[in-house]
Amino acid sequence: MFEEKISVQIFRYGPTKDNKPGYQKFEVPYEDGLTVLEVLRYIYDNSIPITFRCECRFQECSSCGVMVNGKPVLVCKAKAEKEMKIEPLPGPYL
Repeated sequence: MFEEKISVQIFRYGPTKDNKPGYQKFEVPYEDGLTVLEVLRYIYDNSIPITFRCECRFQECSSCGVMVNGKPVLVCKAKAEKEMKIEPLPGPYL
């Protein structure tokens, strides 16, 4: 049985470990209806610890906002795509 996978690039920076920010690539099993939040949780549980916010899971609080392929989304609501580049929202805190 072959399992379909999606390609995910996550923008990361660990100031104590990295010289500069960059992207790290992951492959995640795909199934219809998968959300970006479920992709992030899969990576966290099965690869390496990553940091992301998700408070309510009811698509109301907006704490889980990120950029996916250049568009702002809520990870608890947005459906996963076959290829994704996930970055923080632009703002003064960057």
